[in-house]
Amino acid sequence: MATTQSLETRNEPLIAIDARAERLEQMDKDSLSAKDARRQVKADALTIAKIDAPELRFHAAAAMALSADHQAAYKTALREQAPAIADEVDAARQESGRRTAEKEERKRFDSEVQGRAQTAREMRDRIAEEAIRAAQATAQEAGQEASQQARERVAALRNAQPPATNSVDLERRGRELQRAEMIMPRRIVQGYTEINGKFFANDSSRLMFEDKGEKLATSGISKELVADMVSLARAKQWESLKLTGSIEFRREAWLQAESQGIRTQGYTPKDVDLAALKVLTAERATNAITPLQDRKPQEADQSRGQRGFAEVAAPRHDLNKNQAVMHAEASKNVAANLQVLGKQPGLADHSTENLAKIAYWRGIVQEESKHRPQSVKEEALARFDRQAEDPQFVRRIDEQTRGSIDDRTIDRTSKRERDSAQEQARETPEQSL
Repeated sequence: MATTQSLETRNEPLIAIDARAERLEQMDKDSLSAKDARRQVKADALTIAKIDAPELRFHAAAAMALSADHQAAYKTALREQAPAIADEVDAARQESGRRTAEKEERKRFDSEVQGRAQTAREMRDRIAEEAIRAAQATAQEAGQEASQQARERVAALRNAQPPATNSVDLERRGRELQRAEMIMPRRIVQGYTEINGKFFANDSSRLMFEDKGEKLATSGISKELVADMVSLARAKQWESLKLTGSIEFRREAWLQAESQGIRTQGYTPKDVDLAALKVLTAERATNAITPLQDRKPQEADQSRGQRGFAEVAAPRHDLNKNQAVMHAEASKNVAANLQVLGKQPGLADHSTENLAKIAYWRGIVQEESKHRPQSVKEEALARFDRQAEDPQFVRRIDEQTRGSIDDRTIDRTSKRERDSAQEQARETPEQSL
């Protein structure tokens, strides 16, 4: 309340001068007598002397300038009775004119900007309407297919959306492994960075392809890219693929998939494609890893001892390619896991053979959870270690994973893949897929 009264008190002198100036403006021009002019000037001079705030004093002087411009007797009396205030009034008149001119210029500029913006909008709307009319005319003149394309163009113009990029894709047909169950191919792990199903090249950070769940999509056609996509489809255990997109992409995807025994739809091979398939299938069949013949006896004995642990602890005979990789990694970690298990009191009574089996399966758990968060991996290993202390744990493993040692190795898995590839290579060249 005190603040409001203080503001009103400060504004009272300005209000009084404005009121007197308004009354003078309502009179006829230069109709004020000299006597009344001297009385009016005296009142305004005493009132403006009470104003200390510069902006309020400026507005009071500007009001007195209006009185002087409308009544000549007031102007004369002000110059005679208060020369200093008269000078202040003249300065306020000039400043008020400058401010008024600046305000008018700003209004004119804003008006021009708004006019140009309105013109630009009208021109843009006119161009869009002309484009729409042209697209509609094309739709009327063309056949059904062209008409559909024209309608799509009209819709695109109305929605003001950029045109969609072309893409090619692989669509799965068959059973699929969940991400937690599959092993990502090494080339993809090393060559790409995955973010929410999008695979970016590590060397350029460019988006190469996308895993959309039901399909793998890309805009590229390079041999290496297509091979990586097919390898991911195989890792997901897609039993057949539907190929869509450019002819180059579909040919390369057909070649990569069929050479690995994956059925495809969407591409009909030519004779040259069938010949290329035979060559690629033969190359895949001849890939092998064999031991060196000039190894020292001691090294050979040590290697056989390490393989012995792995073979005893690898009681599975139905290894596919993903499981074979897990088998290899788990076998390499048997010795390290034996050291960890040896420190657990609950396993002290187990034989070396049983500990080797448990160590192997601990490695399998490590492989299955290696791409998961650290906390998840640690919890999985802790849960396995608790289960391993059960005296019946090894017996359950033996019952669930019966099979001969010869069928449990990676070499046996490679032999089955080689035999399958050779059988595919003997197919008739004229077969269409």
